[in-house]
Amino acid sequence: MMMQSLSDVIVFDLDDTLYKEASFVESGFKAIACHLGNSSFADEMMSSWNDGKNAFEQLINHHSLTTSIYELLTVYRTHIPSIELDPSTTDTLETLVANGKILGIITDGRAITQRNKINALGLSRWFPDDNIIISEEFGSMKPDARNYRFFMSKYPGKTYTYIGDNVAKDFISPKSIGWQTICIKDNGQNIHSQDFGFNDEYLPAITINHIKEITD
Repeated sequence: MMMQSLSDVIVFDLDDTLYKEASFVESGFKAIACHLGNSSFADEMMSSWNDGKNAFEQLINHHSLTTSIYELLTVYRTHIPSIELDPSTTDTLETLVANGKILGIITDGRAITQRNKINALGLSRWFPDDNIIISEEFGSMKPDARNYRFFMSKYPGKTYTYIGDNVAKDFISPKSIGWQTICIKDNGQNIHSQDFGFNDEYLPAITINHIKEITD
């Protein structure tokens, strides 16, 4: 995709778009293991999660722990994650900003969890804080069009693109209000499997294999 064909305002999803969410899961399990004082618990939880089981429940039951799932979830959701951007993602964001593009984020989730991710990834380098829409803070989740119209109100008369990975909710609203839509294909590491079996109104206009293709 040539730089000159990109929109003025480019808004990204966060999880499994700007970084791989599996790395957050691993970080969260390590935080729980540290909280419980047993480093081996992290590998156990990861194994349960990879098997499609409830890692929190499995850990508690297997070791007859007196802690609650709520306590473990709180540690998981509020920990400071050890996650980072892929160098190609950093290069892409640098290129977009250098070419005068306005960047934003629309992400669903709890404010503290998503803010901790954003801070750990150092995204404030490219994304102004007031261009970051988190569902719990904003009051609506994707695919609510209000999340996208925020950027149209803030930057009227511009062109807009949304870049995400979840066909079930990422593209239907921006597509319906005239945005360009780009899906980054799952490379096998995404948390949720990618399903393109939706009706046409859900499907992105463009599908790419890697974020770096945005500026190629």
